[in-house]
Amino acid sequence: MTSPNLPQTQPRYFEILRALQKGGMSLWLNRKSLMPMTLVPVIVTFLTLMIMRTLTGDENADISYFVMAMVQIPADFVVGIFCALVVFIIMSAPKKDDKDKPVMFTLNILERKDLILAGAIAHVVISYLSGGFYGGLLLIFEPMQQAAAETQQVSGASMFLLGTLMAVFFYAIRFLMLPILVVAQMDIKGFYRAHMGYGLSLPVFLVKAATAMVVGFFIMFPAAAVMGTEGDATPIQMALVDFAVAFGNVIAVAWAYAALAIGLRQMTDKGQS
Repeated sequence: MTSPNLPQTQPRYFEILRALQKGGMSLWLNRKSLMPMTLVPVIVTFLTLMIMRTLTGDENADISYFVMAMVQIPADFVVGIFCALVVFIIMSAPKKDDKDKPVMFTLNILERKDLILAGAIAHVVISYLSGGFYGGLLLIFEPMQQAAAETQQVSGASMFLLGTLMAVFFYAIRFLMLPILVVAQMDIKGFYRAHMGYGLSLPVFLVKAATAMVVGFFIMFPAAAVMGTEGDATPIQMALVDFAVAFGNVIAVAWAYAALAIGLRQMTDKGQS
């Protein structure tokens, strides 16, 4: 136990497993109040997936990543509103001495509509930029993959460019914290100046990867396995899979934001989160 006479220093980064556990438990314990609020983002995401499936059909296979990202903006916005609500409540909850106690959702979630809207807009911007960056990586990687499959030599310039973009992408993943910083009304420039190295990117990446993999394993993969091959699936089966993917996506994003919000509290509340 830390002596009260000794100064308590703020952790430079947060504990990943603790943030994931507390974020997940906070969502689970408040599922009765949160589940109804997931209805709109799940439906909008579901409709977006169906539209994108139509746009990326055989006859429209040359659809650009830019158009696909534009189609996804409404879904990102409603998901961003839901996640901003979660972040607002977590960041506004009183400090607790028990670090393992989940955050309870007891605040008036509509008392600061401006912060919630700003957080949602920040989420849309980050999602659009990350989607575009990912599309750029695919544009470079796919020709390299094809050349390797045809036993052709991959140019060194392409490999260097791909490696550079991946390094930049890993560094930029820290900006997934931006909507949380906006909702928390923190000094954004000061926060990122204090974390200019790659150190912050690692826990943010691990939280995002862990939430996506866990939700995918328990929700998305079973749905895809039931559907079988896409060519043999009926429209109803494909719609069910799209709905499962939409629901899983909303849960994964909300869990990631909840974990990152709790992680930010670990970094700023001197261990009392």
